[in-house]
Amino acid sequence: MQENAGSVFEKGISSARASFEQVLKSPMAIREMNFEKCEYNIKNVDKSENFYAISSELIGDFIGESILVLSEQEVNLMIQKCLREEFWDSSDSANKRMQDEFLKEVDNIASSAVVTDIANALEVMLISGTPKLHKLTAAELNTHIRYQASTYDSILHFKAIFQCEDISISPNFIWMFNEQIVAKIAS
Repeated sequence: MQENAGSVFEKGISSARASFEQVLKSPMAIREMNFEKCEYNIKNVDKSENFYAISSELIGDFIGESILVLSEQEVNLMIQKCLREEFWDSSDSANKRMQDEFLKEVDNIASSAVVTDIANALEVMLISGTPKLHKLTAAELNTHIRYQASTYDSILHFKAIFQCEDISISPNFIWMFNEQIVAKIAS
């Protein structure tokens, strides 16, 4: 039996929280979660901030794309919490590669958890492809999302605040789908 769209994504965000717990090795609570159907941009973006957008193509019975967006500040907190201090200096090219691979793995774990929940709820085959990492300014972020979304029919935006004892992160999850999966979610 299929679940409604709200419960599918709520369960998915809960799975993403569990994935962040696993990565950060700390219990996390979902302090807040917001959902909106969006028009190619993330509202209320701090214009002075840089962001990491990690995108993964959705492959299987339907096509789509997910983008996990984290602020540079959140990324630095996660790196300092999860990687040894010798890897913190991103001016070193080997450290930068390690940090980039770490972020792609975070996306791989979190996005795969959400995609699995969606696939199970809709009773379809759907997997995440290989993550691609983009470091962007606030202006570039919305341009990037607009460009990526131009081939899809529907864009959903979830923003959650995950809180553990020593850090708080507010990932943005952007999900882009074709009309076929939107109809399946709505049914």
